[in-house]
Amino acid sequence: MNPGSAWKLVAVISLALSGCADPAKEPVSHWITQLRENDADDRAEAREWLAKKGKEAVPELVKLLADDDTVVAMSASEVLVKIGRDAVPELVGALRAGAPKARGWAAHSLGEIGKDAKEAVPALQEARKDPALKTAASEALQKIGT
Repeated sequence: MNPGSAWKLVAVISLALSGCADPAKEPVSHWITQLRENDADDRAEAREWLAKKGKEAVPELVKLLADDDTVVAMSASEVLVKIGRDAVPELVGALRAGAPKARGWAAHSLGEIGKDAKEAVPALQEARKDPALKTAASEALQKIGT
């Protein structure tokens, strides 16, 4: 056995004995909880895995856009942007009917998604009429390319 294989074997045995699960098999709820942690490394790991979960994670991430903790809301927005087009319908829903804070983050996220968020244009145009959303919606429309 070469030295590299021996280390891999030790790592696998250590993980098995410690009871660590495969991160890919963790449910969305696990990563949502970790996204709320104060530790930046934990949040970064959660963002990575939630992005990999893709569409499955979108409903829970959209709920976090209304979180009182700005870091949590911003982290949710970052993941939704990474998910991209699959997040657009739920973001449009939040833009139209979400809590005020969630509406702002939804507009921001749609803008960051860019051209893949074209279907959000009518909702963003409507959101521009709201003084609280005018700037965020206008910026999003500009980024989308309308």
